[in-house]
Amino acid sequence: MKASAWLALLLPPLVYCLAQWLGWLLAPAGQYQALFAPATGVAVWMVLVRGRRMLPLLAAGSLLLPLLHGLPWLAAGGLALLQTGQIMAIHRLAKRPHGMPLTLRFAALRVVLLPGLLSMLVAGLMMLVLGLAEHDLISDGWQDGLRLWAGGLLGVLALVPLALSPSSLTALRSTPVLRLLAALAVGAGVVAIIYACTLFELAEAQFLLFPLLIWSALRAGYPLNAGILLLAALAASVVIRFGSGEALQSPAAVLALLCAGTSSLMLAVYNRLLQRALKAQRMAAQVFESTHEGIVITDADAVIVSVNPAFSRITGYSVAEAIGKPSRIFDTAGKVREFNQTVHKQLQTTGMWQGETLDRRRNGELYPAWLSISAVHDDKGRVSNYVGVFSDYSDRKQVEVQLQALAHTDALTGLSNRVAMTEALTAAIAAARSSGEQLALFFLDLDGFKPVNDRHGHDVGDELLRVIAQRLRSSLKDDDVIARLGGDEFIILLDHVRDTDELAAIAQRLLAAVAQPVTLHETALQVGASIGIACYPRDAADAQQLLKAADSAMYQAKDAGKGQVCFHAPSVAV
Repeated sequence: MKASAWLALLLPPLVYCLAQWLGWLLAPAGQYQALFAPATGVAVWMVLVRGRRMLPLLAAGSLLLPLLHGLPWLAAGGLALLQTGQIMAIHRLAKRPHGMPLTLRFAALRVVLLPGLLSMLVAGLMMLVLGLAEHDLISDGWQDGLRLWAGGLLGVLALVPLALSPSSLTALRSTPVLRLLAALAVGAGVVAIIYACTLFELAEAQFLLFPLLIWSALRAGYPLNAGILLLAALAASVVIRFGSGEALQSPAAVLALLCAGTSSLMLAVYNRLLQRALKAQRMAAQVFESTHEGIVITDADAVIVSVNPAFSRITGYSVAEAIGKPSRIFDTAGKVREFNQTVHKQLQTTGMWQGETLDRRRNGELYPAWLSISAVHDDKGRVSNYVGVFSDYSDRKQVEVQLQALAHTDALTGLSNRVAMTEALTAAIAAARSSGEQLALFFLDLDGFKPVNDRHGHDVGDELLRVIAQRLRSSLKDDDVIARLGGDEFIILLDHVRDTDELAAIAQRLLAAVAQPVTLHETALQVGASIGIACYPRDAADAQQLLKAADSAMYQAKDAGKGQVCFHAPSVAV
């Protein structure tokens, strides 16, 4: 084992033995320990920080104090066993999950009340052991028991909170110099008060410790508060041991010191919780003010009570214009009545709602927003507030529209692509099935395009396809759907079809448009087309079958000599 490991293992027991020795050194004649007896607090601190592996060494160290008093080994073993049991019990009471903050309830119950009762029981048992072994150490009877109880409990009150909040020791390094100087001045005041109690034999002067300890609890935190509390106990012990401190040994003086220590501990815990809450509040306020999302807070009746700057930036309404007005999201009248009722119902059942909505800016402009609403409940479970967080969805919505267009548009010609045609055809068949009307699907394939593409190159071929696509589009009605499947294949969807004569006329118009010469790069080019036509519901029952039927009819047209129009079975050449 390395030297550093040995040091880490042996240093805590050595510190504990030093605390035991100090308690013996400052003990008045005829008493077991001094009023300043931090050994129990030191031991609990060590076990909380280093773990239960310290217990065997601390148990051995507990023999030191009774042996210094010259007690028999049996009595010393009994006292050491009581001391070790007290350490283990307080450690178990004070131990809590890592990172859990020290709360008022935990401190009052696990650091003050239960350890205090346990220490009282241990002090009584120690009095019994001392009474059986050495009567001279308990000459004052129950008052000796009171001092035994107070000495151990003062150490617990001062040191255990430090072990439960190790970050407070780290924070001590960043304490302002003026606050450290003020703490030193308070410490000097504590010593002066203790000396005054002895000089004038006024135990009541101890109550002057209260304002000093309260200051240290509220301004200095755990470390300095513990230091000042231990300084008060040390000063009292020194005065009692080496001076005339009978006034400080009275039960009233001992209880006053314990009350001061307990009060300062609870105030320190409360102040730490308050500072943590204020820090969280400041952080929440910074987030509220700086976030890019708009935030609106309403009361239970949906009346706006607070908005952030992003709300004003997005909506155009100032803070003064918004506060006190009812939020539109809970308006159950007008066009959005059904939508808002759905939102309100979900908030009542699940406590939150989120989704896309449409809002209006102050200038009347409509904009899409992504909105999340949460219900805030009070201690009785009733809704006290609603918090809405929203963002302007315009840019994202525009990107979505652009992506949707790209996904449904042929990049070369600007016409619809296969995906868009499939969706349009499926929707048209569903509508025709309900209305009883007919649909027609044209499958158009260019004739003579491949030789042009091979001879003049793909760039010229692409330009030719764009011209043909524009001609086809111009030859149809605005509500007719035309798509390029790929290569030189096009599909045209026509609804409200009356008869085959009408379809034949449209097909001939398309053939004529395609057959017109095209001049590209001073070169005259000419292609033709073959068209296959299938009708719903005559030729197919669904979109896929209808497309296959039109494709089959197109090949029939090519077999008929190209430049032809054929209807799906029976084949009819026009």
